Parts: sequence; C-alpha cells; structure tokens
Amino acid sequence: MLMKRSSLLATIIGLVLINLMMATSVHSQFPQPWDMISTVPYYLAAPIIPTVTGTEITFVRPADVDSLPYHDGMTMREWIHYLNARGTRYTSFTEAYYLDCQYLPDSVFAWYPELLTEGRMINLDGNPVPYGDYGDDNWVFCEATPAWHNFLLRVVLLAIDAGAEVMVYDTPQGLERCFCPYDIQGFRDYLKNKYTPEELAALGITDIDNFDYGQYLRDAGWTASSLNSACNSGQTSDIPLWDSEWIPYQEFQLRQHWASLVDSARVYAQQRYGRDIHFAFNLSGWGGAIWKLARWSSFTWIEIFYDDMIYPQRELTIPLVKVCEAAGRPLNPMTSPTEPFSTSDLGRLQIAELYSNGGIGGPGISSQPQNQLMIPYFQLVQFHPELFDAQPDGEMAVLYALASARHDISAEIAFNGAGYLLSDLHRTFDALFAGDGDWMDDELTVNKMSRYRTVFIPNQAYLTETQAAVILDYIAQGGVVLSTGQVALYDPDGNPGNWSTLQSLLGGGYQTYGSGKVYAWTQSFCLDYAAKRGVEEPEAENIRNTVAAVLDTLVPPWIATDFPRTVIFERRNNPGTNSLIYHLINFNYDPGTKQVIPEQNHQLTVPILETQSADSLAVTLYSPDDYAGHILASPSQMLGQRLLYKRATSNTITMEVPELKIWAIIKIEPGKPLQRPQAKLQLADELDEVHVINHQPVFRWSYSDPNGLSQVAYQTQVGTSYLWADSTLLWDSGVVISDTTSTTYAGLDTLADGTSFIARVRVQNNAGSWSEWAQLGFRMNTPPTVPQYLNPAGGILTTDYPEFNFFKCSDVEDHVDSLSYNIAIYADSNLTQLIYDKRGIRKPVGDYDWVVWTADTLLPDNLEIYWRARSFDGYEFSPWSPVVHFYRNFRNDPPYPPILLHPKDGAPTTLHPSFTWENGGDPDGAVDVCYYNIYYSDD
Repeated sequence: MLMKRSSLLATIIGLVLINLMMATSVHSQFPQPWDMISTVPYYLAAPIIPTVTGTEITFVRPADVDSLPYHDGMTMREWIHYLNARGTRYTSFTEAYYLDCQYLPDSVFAWYPELLTEGRMINLDGNPVPYGDYGDDNWVFCEATPAWHNFLLRVVLLAIDAGAEVMVYDTPQGLERCFCPYDIQGFRDYLKNKYTPEELAALGITDIDNFDYGQYLRDAGWTASSLNSACNSGQTSDIPLWDSEWIPYQEFQLRQHWASLVDSARVYAQQRYGRDIHFAFNLSGWGGAIWKLARWSSFTWIEIFYDDMIYPQRELTIPLVKVCEAAGRPLNPMTSPTEPFSTSDLGRLQIAELYSNGGIGGPGISSQPQNQLMIPYFQLVQFHPELFDAQPDGEMAVLYALASARHDISAEIAFNGAGYLLSDLHRTFDALFAGDGDWMDDELTVNKMSRYRTVFIPNQAYLTETQAAVILDYIAQGGVVLSTGQVALYDPDGNPGNWSTLQSLLGGGYQTYGSGKVYAWTQSFCLDYAAKRGVEEPEAENIRNTVAAVLDTLVPPWIATDFPRTVIFERRNNPGTNSLIYHLINFNYDPGTKQVIPEQNHQLTVPILETQSADSLAVTLYSPDDYAGHILASPSQMLGQRLLYKRATSNTITMEVPELKIWAIIKIEPGKPLQRPQAKLQLADELDEVHVINHQPVFRWSYSDPNGLSQVAYQTQVGTSYLWADSTLLWDSGVVISDTTSTTYAGLDTLADGTSFIARVRVQNNAGSWSEWAQLGFRMNTPPTVPQYLNPAGGILTTDYPEFNFFKCSDVEDHVDSLSYNIAIYADSNLTQLIYDKRGIRKPVGDYDWVVWTADTLLPDNLEIYWRARSFDGYEFSPWSPVVHFYRNFRNDPPYPPILLHPKDGAPTTLHPSFTWENGGDPDGAVDVCYYNIYYSDD
C-alpha cells in the first residue's frame, strides 16, 4: 500500500518509542518536540507531554499510570486522541522478535502463556534463545509460530483501535537460525512444493514427510555454537543446503508472515474505521536488504549511524533518500546516535538533506535548548508544503538495480559514490529504481529513462533482461549513458546476460549507438569516490576532474555558479503550479566548531522550465536559517525573500544569492518580475563634482522603488577606479541597516587634493533586493598658491588711501586671471580686531605680475596696522599669507599737554630748582618729535 508524499508528510510525524528515542511531531502551528513518551503496545508508562509557546518549551507530567496488561491498552486511546487534536499522527514502534519491556515481562506471559510454550526461537541444540539485553526473563520469538504471529496481530489491532495510523517494526529481517517445529515443518512444505521426489533425492532427501533439517545438520556434526560462528563470519558455504535452500525458505516464510499480518491489519482498519494504515520496517544490512519487505511498506525506515559515515565530509544520505523516493517508499530515518546531532549543525543539515530529496520525518527533538534550533526547519516544511510536493527534475539520473544490490554490496556503494560525485560537480541528479522482479517489481521503462538526457550506471553488474533492453532502446533514441566498473554482465540469478550489444557498448571507451552516446570507464571510479571523498581528497579530486572532463564534453552542465563544491544543489518542479524549485545545502561543516561556515554573495545561473518565460518570473528565496542568531518564531518570518534576476539566455536566468548558511530554497514561478530599487547619488554642500573641497565629503542619494517598497539598508564605497578591485578600494561602509539617505566618508586614507575618486552606493528594499550601484566620479580641488611679497610691510604710511600689493598667485586647475583675492586688515597682532575685510580683489587683466588694491575706505589713523592676503579660485581659499604690518599716520595732530610733577604747587624749593614733568603723549606716536617751552613767573 503506497502513499503520496504529501499524505506522508501529514502522517509520519509522531514517533512514540520506548526509552529509545525522542518522538517528533508537527503541531498544528509548528513542530512540537516530544520528550520520552514511553510505551509498548501492551503496557503504558507515564508519558511526559510538553507544551510549546513561541520558542519556549515546558513540560507537563500527567498522573502516572501503572503498567497494564495488553487488554487494558485501550487506555492509550485518550493520549492518541490528544495527539491527533494537535495535528500529530501516532506511530506504534514494535520489536519484531522480542518483548521490548524491562518491567514485569512475566505479567505479559501470564496473559499469553503460549508465547513461552510455542512462540520462542529454538536453536540447533533444541534450546530457547534468550534476548541478551534483558537477561533470561526475555526471549527471542519466532514469526513462523502461530503464537507469536497472532500476538503481533493482536497488538497491531489494538493499536488501530486506539487510533494509531502508522506501524513501525524493528529488525524484522528474519530468524535464519531458528529450528522450532514450525520452521522444520515449513521447510518440508517449501521443499515439497519446489521439487519433485527425484530432485529431492538428488539433494539427499529421500523421505520429505519426515525430513528434519535440524537433525540433518546435527547428524552432519553441526551444533548451535558452530552454526553461529559460521553464520557470523559469513562462512556458510560448508553448511549443507543452507545457502541454496534454507535461506530462500526463510525469506519466503518471512514474507508470508508479514504479508498476512499487514493485509489483515489493513482490512481490519478499513472495515472497522474506514481509514488507511501504514507500515514500515527497520531492516538492517547492506546489499539491498532494506527492500526485502518493501512490498508491504508505505515508506522506508532505516536506522542511520551517522558517526560511522564521517558525515558529511565523506558520506551523505542524498543517494539513499533519492532512491527511496524513486522506489515510491520515501525515507524516514531513525538517527543514531543522537549526539552530536542535537548539539551542532548536523541535525539541521540532515533535515535539509532529507526533505530536499523527497524524504519525510527526520531526527527527533528533545528538550535540550539547542534542539530548538531544529524547530524552524520543520516550520519551513509545514508552512510551505508547495515547496515539497514538487517532483524530482534533475538533469541526470543514476541507475539503481536491485538485482545488483542484492548480489554485490559494491553496487550499492558505487551508486552512493556516483551520487556524491555528481553532487560535488554541481550536477543535479535523480535516482532510477530498477526492481528485481522479486522483492520489487521491475518497472524501468524507456519513458522513465527518457526524462533525462544522461543516465549514469555505476557498477550495476546484474540486470534483468527487460532492463538491458530498455537501456539499449534509451541509447538508440538519443540518450547518453555513462558507466563505471562492471556493468550489465549477469542476470538476477547470476547467469551471464544474453545482451551482447549492450555489453559491447559498456565495455570501455566512447561509442555511439543509434542516436545516442556511451562512455564507459572500466575503472570503478564511483566505488573509489565513495571511499576517498573528504578523506583522501587528492585522489578524489583526480576522479572529479577525470569524470568532469568527459561529462562536460558530452553534456554541458545546466548550473553555472561560483559556489564551492561543498554547496550541493537539488532541482525539482511542480507541474501543477508551473514552478521550479532549487534546494541549496551548504555542507561546509567545521568539525572543530561543529558549525557550518556560511557562504555570502554568490552568483547562480540555472535553466528554467520550457513552460516558463525568462522575462516574466517571480524568484523567491526561503530559508529556515536566521543570521542574527535567534529563532524564527513566527510564520510571517518565513514568507520568503524576493530575489532579483537577470535573463542570461532565452531559457536561463542569473541571480545573486545574498547569504546561505545551511539550507535555502529558491522557487521560480510565473509572475511579475521584481524590479530593483533605484538610487541617485550626489555630493552634499559642494558646488560641483570636480572641485570638491570637503575632505570628509557627505554623500546623499535619492531612493525610489518601482514596487513601492521601503529602503532598509545601504552600502557605500569610495575608490580610485571604476574597476573596483580590492587594491583601489579606499573605504567600504559595509551593509548598514538603515533607511537614512546620506553618509559621510570615514576612510582611513585622506582624499588627496587634485586627485579623482569614484563613489558608489546601493540600496536594499524590504523584500531583500539590492539596487544596481549608483556611481559618481569626483575630484578633490587643489587650492591656489599663497600670495607673496606683501607691501606695505613696515614703515609709516601717511597717505589717505594706502595701496596694498603682492605678487600674483597661480592655480593648477584654472587660468590665473580667474583668481580673486582677499585682504584682511587688523588692529592687533593677535588678529582678533578685524578692521576691514576686502574680498573679490582681482589682478588687472593682462600681462601683470602684481595684484594692486587701493584702500577704498579710510583706515584708522595713528595705529599699527596688521594685514594678510589669500587667493580664491572660486571654490576654495588658499592658506593665508604671513602677516605684515605698518604704522598709519596721514594727519599731524598736536601733542597732549604734559603733566607737571615737580616742584609741587606751593611747595618751597631751592634757588635753582629742577623742573620735572611727564610726557602727555602724541596722537601721532613715534612719528613726531616733541619740543617743550617752559614759562615761569613770580606772580
């Protein structure tokens, strides 16, 4: 029974496990982390129910419930209804071969005594097999026994009654070493139906009705211990009838068991409740083992041990997720171990990798605060289902042949290596699943292959006859096939394949066939790449270069970008909305910091759909990552950021991705293209751009947006060249979050006089789109020279309107006759008492070297005059000249009366007195010499 992925996204969410993992669910508003909801199908422990408000997580513990026998398991209904009301679908997780119960297992046996008497696994020595984790109180049970089969059926029916919708069984791969009476009889029936008496006799079986395979092995000297040793080491070829008959019987019996249980449960759920029930199996092992029970599963459940993978440096799960989707069984992984996923960016990387390639579910979220960082990732999936209902649409496909995977583990490893290799080359790819006709139907067709211009076949040595014919037809009709290692050599039974034409084409080198092309490497490049990627990079790089050289020649790449190879692209499309989806995942993970290193400002050119027009598209970027370091708590923050794009060709567009931390999704759909905001740059408080005088110029711009959006940020730069190389950049403001429309130069380098510079500004609107750079060239003005040889300088001037003169100045940017001059006259040497300021003085036109100005107003008389001059080019004054001075006296004034000091009035004196007086002063100062007349009288 299969499900659409959209249905699974709404269903495979809640995981209810026994002290083994955390349960993950999607709340009606956002994913809700469930911490340790512990239960088994036949007893109920005390669950812990968390509630989430915003990004704060609290936990409410309900009243404890004692352990209950199986028949009282209906009390689970209340809790399951509680989950359902919050958008969670209950998943029952059950062990396939033992009672996953550390508490009172004897109480279960009291209710079901037949489990002990008839249901246990019996080893070759005739003894029940204990389950080691819990000691002798627990046992391994056999699916061939009616007791255990019926018990599991009762459990699943009870779970259905309680409201469960998904059933997951752990380690259901079969018990190949059980020799209970039911297995012994089952093996007799299997052989009896398979062979004639004569064929059985050839196998050494003369009395099939009484044939006991366990006794047969014991008679051959085998014991439980020796059998276990041989099986554990993989050395089973010496065990009589083991590989040829016993193992095929065990697989047959296993599939009969699960087919009966699943079919009975689904009929029960439909007849009693009118709902579908979904099954999945946590099968372990390589060699395609995960597909053993795929016919009865709705999705693929795998326990992935990321710590063994050197994730993500060497191995990724991308190929696995893709092949599960291609098989119609999307992957829902069980992450092991939980560390370091819950304390680093690895958990978020895994979610991005899973959902971008068609997977579902994801790692559990516990109550640890750092795990809240995963919540936005589930929110993105929940709020934007349109991004995840899209179908795979890679430029290439990689073939996964189940017959090859079952025979040879290297086929599966090479498939993974091909996926890593193409991802690292920025080639988007999908998986082509080719069933073996036994575990999974063989549904490979030319139409499926023809969706892709290129198909990669890595080390797939075993094919069905139909698959070989389909591949040959695909090539003949114009397809391109690349292969590595041994390909198409055998049929599913291991016999040489009867398709010599295809084998010849894939034998090595470049060949053509019909309208198609083939390039075959005999080296197992993909197998090697899976082992060397990220750990032996020089060798891995050689493989990348070798494959890329051929691939780029045969099929030019769709994607052109300056992103590093650690950023991997996935392409999908949604025909219903005519939209194209590109996922970008940044795998540049630093194991030291346990963080992904962000990428910024990269170009990306991609092809669009044939049904789209490059002139009328809406391009939107979505990301669950928050670059300010806090959690996205509101759906409104996941509305997406519109991106600008430019048409590269008729079927490609180019865009700039401003930032990528871990995961971003770009949706390209028909719509009104986003237009850039616009800015017009100018200099503030300057007369023009070629005579700038402020060495910290103020740049001002006008902002406009054809979309009616507001400015939220700007960036300003000043340099010396329109090329904007790093060596010519003098100042970069960086991105400034502000709606202001002016800024002041703040570079460390002084803007030198007489030098030209370039300024530019770009602005960003609140949709995240940047304008083009608005540029402005400007030149710093050079002031004219300083006046020299000032005159008068010293002496006394007696004229009414004195003449001031000095030697003319020069200016490198203007004609000398365009200069004007400024003379300032002061009454003190400190230049604080300005008497007169004369501007606009000009040199006489013509061949004159001196500037002459006659004072046009009377200057103060009897005063030391200080003066200086400077030139002006119309934009900027020169520095002042040195100060000179002269004494001003144009009128002879009488001196002031002296002040008599001795003798005093009326005082007695000698016959020859001395007369003393103080000079009263002369307004003309030092200009005149004063003479004195003395007059005296006796009355």
